[in-house]
Amino acid sequence: MIAQTDIRFLCSIPKKLIVNEEARSDFSLSLKIETLIKELEVRGPMNGLAQIGPDSYVEKPVVLKGKYKGQPVLGWKGATRKKVAKQANFILIGAQRTIIAVSETSKILELVYFILSIDITPNTRSSIRTHIPSLTDRNIYAISFKSFHDYIYDLYPPVVSDDKDHKVKPSLALAKPHLILSQLKAKLLEDFIRLPLASIIDKGDGEKNCKATAQQFFNSYKSAVNGKSEVAGHALSDVCDGVQFACKDGKLRKAYLIRALNLVGDADWFFQQ
Repeated sequence: MIAQTDIRFLCSIPKKLIVNEEARSDFSLSLKIETLIKELEVRGPMNGLAQIGPDSYVEKPVVLKGKYKGQPVLGWKGATRKKVAKQANFILIGAQRTIIAVSETSKILELVYFILSIDITPNTRSSIRTHIPSLTDRNIYAISFKSFHDYIYDLYPPVVSDDKDHKVKPSLALAKPHLILSQLKAKLLEDFIRLPLASIIDKGDGEKNCKATAQQFFNSYKSAVNGKSEVAGHALSDVCDGVQFACKDGKLRKAYLIRALNLVGDADWFFQQ
């Protein structure tokens, strides 16, 4: 008798993915596939950097059994890894853990699914990065969770998602200070994106609310970095830069924000048009 237990979550392929490279995924703290599956279910696709994909193997990938939401999946069976493999940008779209029990024995199959991606962020200094699926390689790949675990460099959760089923909810209930800082920036970016565009410089309550939101961020960030006003100011500027890549009206929204946030800060550092 054969019995099969399967836990998985398969995301749709995003048109773009905006991540904060200062943030860390829950998976990076646990390194367990169960955590990875749950995080995909809650947050949606994630961006990462790892020595995986076609450039990491001597042999070309082959078509594997099974499909990913109707699309063929490529992978490697007994392939030889290159002695020197470049790190590749990828978007993680799915993971699964299957236990197949046959009589008194069982076999565990753990896989992750990914596509290659490219970084289209013009600002090389910004930690807020925008990735889109590769324009030259449209394949969906699968590798064992073990290989993913062994060759991943880092995994970044999304700041905002274009998938209506995944709402990113930043939380300050994190243990490490650098994670708290990244969450502060992620929340401010979301707050800026949610503002009605016309309200940002309406010379009324909307503009006051926008300025107050930015000032609250500045104060919180400054407190978290031991009172360093300049560091908090640069963080505010980074978020404003990130806005232009985070939504369709991003360039105009950034221009409005620059006008609205004039003089936000303190005596040591303040935002200037």
